[in-house]
Amino acid sequence: MKMEIKKALREAHPRCNACAPQGRDYLSMRTLFAPLLVALLSTQAFGCTTTTVAKNDGPGQTTPEEPAAAEDEELPPAAEAETFGDPLNPKTPVVALSEILANPESFKDKQITTEGTVRQVCQKRGCWAEVRPEDARDSETMRVTFKGYAFFLPADSRGAKVKIEGKVSVQLLTAEQVQHLEAEGATFTNKKPDGSALMTEFVASAVEMTDRKK
Repeated sequence: MKMEIKKALREAHPRCNACAPQGRDYLSMRTLFAPLLVALLSTQAFGCTTTTVAKNDGPGQTTPEEPAAAEDEELPPAAEAETFGDPLNPKTPVVALSEILANPESFKDKQITTEGTVRQVCQKRGCWAEVRPEDARDSETMRVTFKGYAFFLPADSRGAKVKIEGKVSVQLLTAEQVQHLEAEGATFTNKKPDGSALMTEFVASAVEMTDRKK
């Protein structure tokens, strides 16, 4: 590099007798052209480079610049609830399903609203369903039928979440009734030795369903 700079200086100002460098004039010209030639030769030798600015997070650490934040994406709208029977009455008292299962007699014949997850549903007509508390997969279930058989649930309702309004009834089923319901897919965990079972039933007049896998 130094040899090239000296050669360029000699070519730019040949030392001849006609224009021999004399004193301070020659030194001034040489001082003026030297930096320009150095810059020119450096550019030709090394070319252009691109510098990336980095954030300094501390001694010996650098973090690349973060890309611009993307605009927030809109979330898809929530699926609309399916309704069966009458509309839910917002003034009806709400009772946890676990409370009803623990003491059904205390809610007998009272108009209440509760909610849970469908575990089973009649595969013939959808004329009954078994509902369990949403947060207790292995819990006891409550059998749900529909007032006056005026409406039924879809056969693919298993796993859907339901909010139901109606009245609780407690009845003793005979062994034949238990066998008939079991043939349709119902389950009984409290059967007596003679095959009969005490059943807590919820006669629903209104059902609101969400998250059904169609």
